[in-house]
Amino acid sequence: MTEDISYSPRPGMDTKRDSFGEILSHMLFDEPDTGEEWGFSGTLVDRLKKFFAKKTATGSAPPPETCILNICSSLDCTVFVGGVQRAEARAGETVRLSLHRGTFALAFVSTEDGRDRHECKYTLSAPEESFSVDLDGIRQKRLGAEWYREGEKCYSSQDYPGAIGWYRKAAGEGHAGAQFELGGMYRYGCGVQRDYFRAVEWYRRAAEQGHAGAQFDLGGMYEMGCGVPQNYSQAADWYRRAAARRHEGAEKNLARLRAKGYI
Repeated sequence: MTEDISYSPRPGMDTKRDSFGEILSHMLFDEPDTGEEWGFSGTLVDRLKKFFAKKTATGSAPPPETCILNICSSLDCTVFVGGVQRAEARAGETVRLSLHRGTFALAFVSTEDGRDRHECKYTLSAPEESFSVDLDGIRQKRLGAEWYREGEKCYSSQDYPGAIGWYRKAAGEGHAGAQFELGGMYRYGCGVQRDYFRAVEWYRRAAEQGHAGAQFDLGGMYEMGCGVPQNYSQAADWYRRAAARRHEGAEKNLARLRAKGYI
């Protein structure tokens, strides 16, 4: 059944004489003396509110569907949804949140010191879904970056043993830049005894993570046979990878190997 929200002019109102603004104002906001005078009781705004309230109540505009999101974090953390704190999650345990279907902002903040944080947009579409966040990995990257910067400070002041210590800590957390620097320090004997085998080991770790400088230098170690058997094919392979990441010297080295007929 359709709700009647029609409007009847007030007796005596000259719609040709009165301004559009006056008529519209009467229609929307004026409280009539009686319902009979205007053809309905209450303002048009009131009638519209009642109309849409009734439509929602009768199911024409159903409420948003509620779904379940299962959240698991690698560290103890606080879970925020749309900027509002919703739960405390223990490491490795699953937290169930009842949310409306749709897209919203998720944030996970470690409860230890609040420095490890992950934010993302998530679209919940199924009745029940699962989401995992690796805050432990985020912590490792943060620590690796911090320790790498400490190593850089020591290296700049020529404190090579200090730099080695910080680079090792950062490299242990998977920091490719620190692994590359360690490779160079073992290659040239800065703060440690020169060791080509260790240099190749650290270069390789960084190169496999896509570090262009490490890929280039590992290619050089293969070309010269330092720490590994001389192998021009392997050298060219690492030079190509470095060139794909726009390392300036990689293409020149490839051209030299081609000119000499090594590849």
